[in-house]
Amino acid sequence: MTTSLAVVNEALIKLGASPIASLDDAGAQATAASALFKTTKDNLLAQTPWFWALKKVELARISLADGEFNEYADYSYVYQLPSDRIRLLGLETCERFRVMRDRLWTNDKAPVLLYVYDAPISAWPGYFREIVVDYLAGKMAISVTDSSSRANLWLSVADQGRVRAMSLDAQQTPVEVFALMQVYLRSSNNPLAVG
Repeated sequence: MTTSLAVVNEALIKLGASPIASLDDAGAQATAASALFKTTKDNLLAQTPWFWALKKVELARISLADGEFNEYADYSYVYQLPSDRIRLLGLETCERFRVMRDRLWTNDKAPVLLYVYDAPISAWPGYFREIVVDYLAGKMAISVTDSSSRANLWLSVADQGRVRAMSLDAQQTPVEVFALMQVYLRSSNNPLAVG
């Protein structure tokens, strides 16, 4: 089974450093890895609507507690957002919505949300795993090897790999995902641009 430790160790090997036994180890490698892994992974997941990391879910409606302020009173319904969300793409109906904290406001009575979820490492295709490894190598390079040239090299390799990965992934992305994103991006009141 693939773990965050295995991904981190690949990055360390690319830097010419020794693998670690645990992310809780003492030392520069483990400290850098534990500080950078999650944010690097989450950032890369959020940057692109990766085909393999898309999820659809019908949202659960919630009621505001007595006296609780309704931030968006012009919307009729409030829904609980899924806890594994990384990036929202939109509602299947293309209905307008607003998001605050872990809630979504809309006038849609039965919203189905399309979003990028926090996919487990075992679900990552090779092209995504490689860019996570390369970005980690670039971000850990200074603390592990004290070399800014290695950091720049691996960040450049990762940027190039990301372009290739996005191209590969886009070939698999269903047309309705692009259509949904275009509807929201054309909207004068873009829910993806306003938190």
